[in-house]
Amino acid sequence: MSDEMEEIISDFLIETEELIQDLDQKFIELEADKENQDIINDIFRSVHTIKGASGFLGFTQMVQLNHAAENVLKKIKEKEIVLTAQVMDVILETFDMSKVLLEHIKAKDGAQEDLTGIIKKLEEIYSTVKPKEVAHDEITRELPDLEGEIAAEEAKEAMVAEGAVESETIGHGAAGEETEEDASKQQIGEILVSDGKVTERDVHEALKVQNMIMDSIDTGEVPRVGEILTKIEKTSKDDVKKAVVRQGGQPEKEKAQTEQTIRVEVERLDNVLNLVGELVLARNRVMRVGTNLESKYPDNHDIAELSEANAFINLITTDLQLAVMKTRMQPVKKVFNRFPRMVRDLARAMNKEVELKLVGEETELDKSIIEEIGDPLVHLIRNSIDHGVEMPKDREQKGKPIKGTVKLSAYQEGNNIVLSIEDDGKGIDVERLREKILEKELASEEELDRQSQRELLEYIFLPGFSTAKQVTDVSGRGVGMDVVKTNISKLNGTIYIETEQDVGTTFLIKLPLTLAIIQALMVGVGDEVYAIPLSSVVETVRLERKDIKTVRGQETVFLRDEVVPIHRLAKKFFITSASSEEALKVYMVVVLLGDKKFGIIVDKLFGQEEVVIKPIEGYSGSTEGLAGATITGDGKVVLILDPAAMF
Repeated sequence: MSDEMEEIISDFLIETEELIQDLDQKFIELEADKENQDIINDIFRSVHTIKGASGFLGFTQMVQLNHAAENVLKKIKEKEIVLTAQVMDVILETFDMSKVLLEHIKAKDGAQEDLTGIIKKLEEIYSTVKPKEVAHDEITRELPDLEGEIAAEEAKEAMVAEGAVESETIGHGAAGEETEEDASKQQIGEILVSDGKVTERDVHEALKVQNMIMDSIDTGEVPRVGEILTKIEKTSKDDVKKAVVRQGGQPEKEKAQTEQTIRVEVERLDNVLNLVGELVLARNRVMRVGTNLESKYPDNHDIAELSEANAFINLITTDLQLAVMKTRMQPVKKVFNRFPRMVRDLARAMNKEVELKLVGEETELDKSIIEEIGDPLVHLIRNSIDHGVEMPKDREQKGKPIKGTVKLSAYQEGNNIVLSIEDDGKGIDVERLREKILEKELASEEELDRQSQRELLEYIFLPGFSTAKQVTDVSGRGVGMDVVKTNISKLNGTIYIETEQDVGTTFLIKLPLTLAIIQALMVGVGDEVYAIPLSSVVETVRLERKDIKTVRGQETVFLRDEVVPIHRLAKKFFITSASSEEALKVYMVVVLLGDKKFGIIVDKLFGQEEVVIKPIEGYSGSTEGLAGATITGDGKVVLILDPAAMF
């Protein structure tokens, strides 16, 4: 297979995968709004495109399946078939099979699936229109045989008949927009045949492919015969360009001049990001050296010029870093799109009625976070449907709408993205939660009395903790929520819960915009330097020894009418420091995790710095409380703290 054909198939896989993912959501929207012709037209167009592209590339099973689905969708569009839940089940099953076929194409394994069962189901739905309209050969027809015997006269007739469609004259718009000038010109196929570049049979094959694509696409530009002959490797681009010039048109402009986007391998983007990270580290070091020289030789003209150059490099590096970060940003829609179908299937399995609302789908997150956040969201949404939303009868008794609602939102808040999963279900029974905590001996009654509702809800994230009265296939096995918290912590994020009895529950997840380069507060303990992510830092405070009180073995400080527990970083890392318990004055960094504040006692505050997070490999067992490491401007390796894991 030629490189060009490989590229065409690669584009087909990417585009078809996107179309099928979008179809899942569009089908759920259509089921909720059966009269919406815009949605069904979108669906029909997508299925047409998949079928046409599959046919062009010879993926016969994909064509068979999508053609069968297309027939049913056509009758739904024409309101000759009623879109019931059972009909939608079959349609969704059809596109699940399309995903399987797409995986086979991607793997190039040549595997075939048994489509008999699913096509039979589609036939049965189609047969509900009128018996005379159903033809087995129509619903299961395959691609035309492009290798059959074709007479030369038939080829010429086809070229004449399709002349207006396949004219290669550039600049006359989409196929079918014929002008008098076009009609008088010799067709590209005829020119290539007369030049001995292709046979008449080759041209007829190209025309058949073109017709097939035309049948499968409602709107959009149909590939010209010259393009098709090039793609099926019957001739070269140069020969087609020469034929266009002979025809009297102008050579086609390079596509690169008109295309607004290009596809780039993720590996290349990751490599660019790593290089920018190294550049940021080098910039920090150059800036540090420049500052030292400036303080030593304030009147030196060369050093003044060096400082100006440093300032410019700093500006360019910052702009470059932002530009690279933006290339990695993706809308959360990519993750959200998988949930309408999941919610629909879960609700049907549980005999519940649930509507999923999506808000803020265009909010952008770094690709690395997009890839990791999907699984935690699956757990939380499944939990909301299973434990949150009540059965229709129960909702009716409470005076609620029979259909429950799960709302999935995304929005930006400063340098963070907030994801919210909100349901209007029964809420979490806090009293039952207390009983469970006491039963498992996780805390005493006295300790629970001192804790706020939000602190009590934190116990839900402990491993093996569950308040479910009945274990189901979906949730309630005591696993999942601890995994959710662990996965979110790995992303330097936080999660907390808000709930109200019989009103509903909300899970709030706060995530950084990116994981690669962060702003950090540099602190000193003894001879060591540590970095604390600035996203967690609320303030820094100078404390005197008399301000620190010990309550039940825990050092605390009373800060603006709030009791804040404090931890000494020196004790955590077994370092001899100046901030011992006898020190008269110490510095405290106040960090906020969810709605809880903690104080970290340190010896020195060095200020804010932009750092590149590098993973610590090979020491996973001893890195609890560390997010990674970085290299500072003076070349030292500094550990980056992870307050969420540390406390």
